[in-house]
Amino acid sequence: MNRFDESILLFLNQLSQKSAVFDHLMGFLENTNLFKGAGFIALLWAWWLQPSPEMVQRRKIILATLTGCAVSILAARLLALNLPFRPRPLNESALAFLHPLGTSQHTLETWSSFPSDHAALFSGLVVGCFFISRRAGFWAAIYASIVVIFPRLYLGFHYLTDILMGGLLGASAVWAANLRGLRKRLAAFGLGWETRFPVSFYFCFFLATYQFVVLFDDIRAGGHLAVDLVKFFRSGIWPADA
Repeated sequence: MNRFDESILLFLNQLSQKSAVFDHLMGFLENTNLFKGAGFIALLWAWWLQPSPEMVQRRKIILATLTGCAVSILAARLLALNLPFRPRPLNESALAFLHPLGTSQHTLETWSSFPSDHAALFSGLVVGCFFISRRAGFWAAIYASIVVIFPRLYLGFHYLTDILMGGLLGASAVWAANLRGLRKRLAAFGLGWETRFPVSFYFCFFLATYQFVVLFDDIRAGGHLAVDLVKFFRSGIWPADA
């Protein structure tokens, strides 16, 4: 805990439980993927399919952006697992945090809050939008700040430094992936695959972009299951029953 994080958190927390509509609206935005990742991925699909002289260049940027976002999410999760555990504000008993209506103190209590993988993903997507259109990137940044980032701060899922570190990871990874030489190499495989085997490419591309919409929840669940299976075969006891 630091004074900067605490001051921002408690300032926002003054709004908590003042309006049932506002509290539940924040919870709705946090829990609804349609208003988070789906809009960004739909925009990337629209750019991917829109015929224009810049189509190939846009597709290179999209492939590099998604690669950078995936790397940043992986980096955020590895940091969260290996850095000292940081309780989320809504789980921190030492804080005088007033929980917004409809939230539980036990939400995500086993997940470290630093850094934010949401911030890593959406800052990366915003930077990718800037590479295609500065105007679209500007509005994407405003949208992500209001619809994705603010609810997570308000609900006590993250401190501001969690968001800033996650944002730095995502923005840096996507910026690096879009350096001209690296972007060309990252996109070469995908564009070649799309040209030679379009059916298999779009089958896999849809499934991959869907995982960005749900922030890789299915892959995470599969990873947890794999770990539990390994522990079960070693001990003969399912971890949840131990």
